[in-house]
Amino acid sequence: GEYADTNLVSADHPTLAPHRCYHKCVATPCIGAGCTVCTGVLPGYDAPGGNALCADQATCETLCTGLGAACLSIDMHRHRPRCYLNGVDRGTASAVRQDPEYKLVVKAIEEGASAVSNEAVHITRRLADGTSTASVLRFTGLRFNSIGRYKVCFCDSALNGAACTERSHFPIEVGTIHVSGVSCLLTEVKLRRGECVSQFHGGLRCYPKGMAVVAV
Repeated sequence: GEYADTNLVSADHPTLAPHRCYHKCVATPCIGAGCTVCTGVLPGYDAPGGNALCADQATCETLCTGLGAACLSIDMHRHRPRCYLNGVDRGTASAVRQDPEYKLVVKAIEEGASAVSNEAVHITRRLADGTSTASVLRFTGLRFNSIGRYKVCFCDSALNGAACTERSHFPIEVGTIHVSGVSCLLTEVKLRRGECVSQFHGGLRCYPKGMAVVAV
């Protein structure tokens, strides 16, 4: 499953506030048939300023539709009546992360929608499908013949004025690939103290502690 990590629509919005998990289910006891959605509360997560909505998928979709171009997609919990609404930030879609507990529900492009909104929808769909965008490059099908540590270099033909055909055309070092089992990877002190996250096409991507984790 996936969820969009940024650009959340604030639950302070007047049409969303009544559905905010904290307001509906935590701050005061919920009474009545509509309180079944309070099973969407995650104890310890739903604070006064939280943006989680306690509502089923149909309600979350209706709320997103009602916001028009301000809502691009929904992070819907797979097992609870709980969701977050995602907006659009200057045409750049939210980062998409992997999470088995959530699914990303992308709003269909509406006739007459702005070019910015449509492009953001396309970007979010490409990220959720595992393909590349202008800011995120993904590669699949890569294989290594032996375990070890490999330096990853990048060639930008627009900068070096040549085709990417020679080793000297790849001057930009972008990272290191460790080819091994997870148990071997965790013997690296630098990586063990950092944070490792799953990648869309398999494998782990690791960061030193304190660095921002980018969704890829």
